Amino acid sequence: MIRQKIANLVKKSVKELQGAKKLPQFDIPEIKIEHPEGKVYGDYSTNVAMQIAKTVKKNP
Repeated sequence: MIRQKIANLVKKSVKELQGAKKLPQFDIPEIKIEHPEGKVYGDYSTNVAMQIAKTVKKNP
């Protein structure tokens, strides 16, 4: 449940950036929320920045 909430917030943020013309329009990839291997990396992680970087041809 919390993973879905986080994914929805990330998707909403990407859509807001697209609406503000800070990102081009594209289909938002599936947003996967995972637990990182070490606690030092936080409670949850996602690679959505890496996925989007490929699409918009910019560094994440």
